[in-house]
Amino acid sequence: MSKRKRTILSQTEIDAILFGSTSNENEISSEDDDWPKLDSGNDSSVITDKAEIDTETEEDADDIYQSYQSIAIEEDGKGADKDRKISWTTAIDISKIEVNSPNFCSGPVHNLPTGSDPSEYFKLFFTNSMCLTVRVNTNKYAEYIQEKKNITHSKSKPVEFVEEIWNFLSVMLIMSIARLPKMSDYWASNRMLGNDMIKRTMTRDRFMEILRYFHLSNSEEEKNPQDEGYNIMQELDPFMKDLKLNFLKHFSPYRELSIDEALIKYKGRLGIVQYMPMKPAKRGIKVWMLCDSRLGYVYNFDPYCGKKDNVPRSEKG
Repeated sequence: MSKRKRTILSQTEIDAILFGSTSNENEISSEDDDWPKLDSGNDSSVITDKAEIDTETEEDADDIYQSYQSIAIEEDGKGADKDRKISWTTAIDISKIEVNSPNFCSGPVHNLPTGSDPSEYFKLFFTNSMCLTVRVNTNKYAEYIQEKKNITHSKSKPVEFVEEIWNFLSVMLIMSIARLPKMSDYWASNRMLGNDMIKRTMTRDRFMEILRYFHLSNSEEEKNPQDEGYNIMQELDPFMKDLKLNFLKHFSPYRELSIDEALIKYKGRLGIVQYMPMKPAKRGIKVWMLCDSRLGYVYNFDPYCGKKDNVPRSEKG
């Protein structure tokens, strides 16, 4: 392919075309009549399509391109920025980043005055209405067992007042703190074993009677293991539902929450008992807990019932 010969314009001729200099018009040959006329309203640049430039090598083309670039920079008064050096860094200055932290009104949510009795705080979560439900379900379960076993002349009496359930729960809490070899030892006449507080609260026979029929759920709504939709946690679900609502109601969490597993020690015969050698208790019921990372408050929880979990849950779990 033959190479085209193009005339190279001098710097003076380029200036005359770009800046419209009238002093050097006579120096331009008559061959330039075909150049596009300068627009008086736009003197920033002129298209020089018919300017013949020698492009024999790539180096020459680059030099010409750089010359045009320098002219444009000088025209705009930006020649001083040409030699400016930009320093790049991979480090990020976090102090320059503005983080708009949301305002959290966190902490306990209740109307109890400072210095209230611990039992008042306990009743925020285990409410009187929950205790009333336990009384009703306990009486229903007692009737169900007596009817099932054809017990016609039972000496057991139904729980008439909700205060009796509160007394029963109080005895259970004391037993969990002051442990003795046998349950009957709490009513022993021996001063080294007997607990005076428990003796004054409830008799042994009445406690054992309520313990025998103590029930949290409605026995009439419970399903058998072979029935469809059977839930192994059905006897605890109503109670846990109310308890979770109270946990959510009486505490506003901080921004940071933690999800972890806990183990409730239990060595009885139960299908959901897990063995976790890294836990202090080793064996028990595993519970997933959503806790506040600052105070350790349990905001929500969910017991683990094994791989074949039939516990009804929402779409979010």
